[in-house]
Amino acid sequence: MVDDISYQLGEIKGLLHGINNNVAQLSDKVDGMDDRLRHVEKKAAINGAVSGGIISATVAGVIAVVKANTGGA
Repeated sequence: MVDDISYQLGEIKGLLHGINNNVAQLSDKVDGMDDRLRHVEKKAAINGAVSGGIISATVAGVIAVVKANTGGA
């Protein structure tokens, strides 16, 4: 009886050890994905800011040209 319980506790301990290792590996993978995503998000923010600036400058230039050609204020 005691040997059976000890055996079962040993099995449970081994299973928990395996689960703990799997969780640690998944945690490392998630950390790696988080780092890559952070890098992508930074690049996307920079690209958005640059393209927004270019578009707004272009629109302002077009408006200025139209006003100059039509004699607008």
